[in-house]
Amino acid sequence: DAWQQVLEQLATLAECERGLLFEVRGGRLARVLAARGIPPDPDGMAAFPGSQGAVARVLASERPVYLSRAGDAAAIGR
Repeated sequence: DAWQQVLEQLATLAECERGLLFEVRGGRLARVLAARGIPPDPDGMAAFPGSQGAVARVLASERPVYLSRAGDAAAIGR
C-alpha cells in the first residue's frame, strides 16, 4: 500500500522504530493509514504511552509530531 511505503521511507530516513500515519477529521483520529512497530488500533497503542501522547498532541495541534529520543517522549507526556 502506498501509505505504508511512505511511512516506511520516512521512518527509515528518520531512524524511527515506530510510526503512525493517520487521517484527522474534526480534531479526531478518523483512521490509521499506516503503522510501523505499533498496533494501529487504540487498544494496541495502550502499550506505548509515549505514542499515545504524540497522537494526542497531533490531534490538539493538527500538525505532524516527530520524536527522536527518549527525552522527547518524556516531554510529550506533559
